[in-house]
Amino acid sequence: MTDGDLAGVDRTAATDAGRGRLRAAAALATALGGAGYLYGHPPYGEASLVPPCPLRALTGLECPLCGATRMTYELLHGDPAAAFALNPVLLTRSHSSCCGPAGGGGRRSRTAVGCRG
Repeated sequence: MTDGDLAGVDRTAATDAGRGRLRAAAALATALGGAGYLYGHPPYGEASLVPPCPLRALTGLECPLCGATRMTYELLHGDPAAAFALNPVLLTRSHSSCCGPAGGGGRRSRTAVGCRG
């Protein structure tokens, strides 16, 4: 390898890191925009622009995420009891997966597979 080849590797790593940061910033902006819209527009009633759950519309059965939008709306407005009533499983699992000891603070753990010998 020459010095030019190594410089290309460094630029590629820097480009990949920049893309990752750009994706994270875009995801954060989208989440904040969605939360801002949801804060000002209740998801209740027929005048709501929030689409219905496709599974529930087709089958009448609630999926595990049914009530998530309404739950988020209630959390944004400071009513955790109403949020819990709408979707207790999602509310408790989402908190434990990002903040609990089993969730690792949102970090993925890596385990070694195989053995060295």
